[in-house]
Amino acid sequence: MLWREKLAELGIRSAGAFPIRFKGEVCGTVSVYAREPDAFDREAVRLFEEVALDVSFALDWIENQEQRRKAETELYSTHRQTTAILESITDGFFSLDDEMRFTYFNAEAERLLNRRREEVIGRTLLEAFPEARGSVFELNYRRALRDRTPLSFETWFDVPPYRNWYDVKVYPQAKGISVYFLVTTERKRAEEQMRLLQFSIERIADPAFWIDEAARFVYVNEAACRKLGYSREELLALSVFDVDPLMPATRWPEHWRELREKKSLLFEMQHRTKEGVRIPVRISANYIEFGGKCYNCAFAHDITEERRAQAAFQSLVESVVGHSGAESLHILASRLCAWLGADCVIVSELAPDGKQARAVAMFCDGERCDPYDHDLAGTPCGVVLAEGFRHFAEGLGRLFPEARPLRELKAEGYVGTPLKGRDGKPLGVLCALSRQPLPLPPHAQAVMDILAAKAATEIESLRADRRRMELEAQVRQQQKLEAIGILAGGVAHEINNPITGVLNYAQLILDGAEPESPPARYAREILREGGRISEIVHNLLTFARQDRQAHSPADLGDIIATTLSLVRTLMRHDNIVLNVAVPEGLPSLKCRSQQIRQVVLNLLTNARDALNERYPGADPDKTLLLRAEAFTREGRAWLRLTVEDHGAGIRPEILDRIFDPFFTTKAGGTGLGLTISHGIVREHHGELRVESVPGRGTRFHLELPVDNGWTLTPGQDARTSDGTT
Repeated sequence: MLWREKLAELGIRSAGAFPIRFKGEVCGTVSVYAREPDAFDREAVRLFEEVALDVSFALDWIENQEQRRKAETELYSTHRQTTAILESITDGFFSLDDEMRFTYFNAEAERLLNRRREEVIGRTLLEAFPEARGSVFELNYRRALRDRTPLSFETWFDVPPYRNWYDVKVYPQAKGISVYFLVTTERKRAEEQMRLLQFSIERIADPAFWIDEAARFVYVNEAACRKLGYSREELLALSVFDVDPLMPATRWPEHWRELREKKSLLFEMQHRTKEGVRIPVRISANYIEFGGKCYNCAFAHDITEERRAQAAFQSLVESVVGHSGAESLHILASRLCAWLGADCVIVSELAPDGKQARAVAMFCDGERCDPYDHDLAGTPCGVVLAEGFRHFAEGLGRLFPEARPLRELKAEGYVGTPLKGRDGKPLGVLCALSRQPLPLPPHAQAVMDILAAKAATEIESLRADRRRMELEAQVRQQQKLEAIGILAGGVAHEINNPITGVLNYAQLILDGAEPESPPARYAREILREGGRISEIVHNLLTFARQDRQAHSPADLGDIIATTLSLVRTLMRHDNIVLNVAVPEGLPSLKCRSQQIRQVVLNLLTNARDALNERYPGADPDKTLLLRAEAFTREGRAWLRLTVEDHGAGIRPEILDRIFDPFFTTKAGGTGLGLTISHGIVREHHGELRVESVPGRGTRFHLELPVDNGWTLTPGQDARTSDGTT
């Protein structure tokens, strides 16, 4: 072999080779050479073998050190990466050893539990958190350590300062456990709100839809399925275009852009059911973004009944607008009754005293009813006049227990609105009543306000007509009275002279006769009856010429007081209760006070006779009321005296004749009292009006202007029309 030849050339006589091993494999040799033969004894061989072993050990040690350095480098790098990961995760993280002592506590755990890691690491769970003793946390951590099995749980911890929901995951390690946790209180609340929202949307009466940008349904509630007649699976397989015939696919992109810009839209469309029925709906569309996607959250309200109500309202308005006068009020009442589904509708006109109202149109139980008067105190109509539109859906009898008409009708529900004139003052009430609870259709208040304006216009027109007719009647009456006055004056003059002679001769007979003789009795009878004739003649002359008594400022309260002094004894004797309401501070008025006193006396006498006719004896209702008040008419100050009795009343067929001369219904009456009174009031530029209901009583209104335009009589106090000097 070549190496032997080479050794021979070098003179090598002895050689030895000892193997070097690396990781158990021969990787080289320790070779020794000598020129002497048998140069290596046993000791030398042993020494060379040890050298070869030492070299092998050195190679293995060097390799192991390199691997350790590499492993340590890799381990350090891995530890840094693991720490970075644990410090960056959104979960809280900590590790416990087998003795439940903290060995790691990341930054998120510090934030969530409000504890620094320096306060925790190296301490046991119960040392760091004594609040955890006996808790689900301690029990589950011990279980994971014991069983060496991973586990997870979610729990509410109700101990401050850690009162929260926690979602916990536990993983066993070689020595101890690793714990990941989240505080899920906000998530729990959001989930609860979401469940509540879903629960609410599922149970609302209106259909609800979640629609994506491609017009596909991604959620529908139970109401939507029920309204459209589809199952939820069927409806979720459809798109907007399948249920809305008025929304073509070509229009959807523009609709979506508008919704995205405005965020919410309100519009009317149609929905088509599974059977093909079209339903008018009002859509409330809302643009929302959730989970990186855009949706239209839409609610659809069925407006079928609203459309019907609008059509009914249109028909109601058209049927009322085409009529005028009193008939229009009856038509209005009947149409409103049908539209509201009420049992009764009343159009009431306010009385001058403001305390009563008269039903000028009434539609009840499908037919017109006769008008009637009713008090306003303690009634819903009184509330309406004071406060405006009011609706009492039910419980009317409990709310207004003293209202007799409501009890008679057995009314349960009510709605009313005031009637107002052009000057804004109340004219009356438009109201509806029902024997059942009375819900209102949409826009009921607006409808009733419109109809109330119509009714107010008609009432003002009727009032103007009545006023015109009254003025015309007064003119005719004045002309008639003037003609009768001329005739009466002539007749009175013709009678006055003969009757004076008769009375004188009767007195001569009486003076010359024995007091108890028949001629004396006849003479006294002639004088008494002749005196009656003379009084009638005097009244006729007074009526004919309306004596020009001096006029001066007078106090109405004084006139009433002096008049009452003449009749109070008679009233007491007849068991009549006098109620007098004359306020202080009424303005003085220009008048002939004796004539006004005569008018008041006549009205009181007539009221007394009416009460005695109805109540021959004492009775709680045998009362007579005198009430005075100031008011304004067309910018002028007026005084009103009302004389009201609860007598038999005046029959309607004779009411227009009571001011006619010689017309009377009383035995022994002359028929001139009211005629003369009417003339006196007319000469004072005032009015004498009468209201009467047979069987209930009569009310006379004496109305006088404070300043009637007269010039004060010379020598009288020079006072202004309001009584000041």
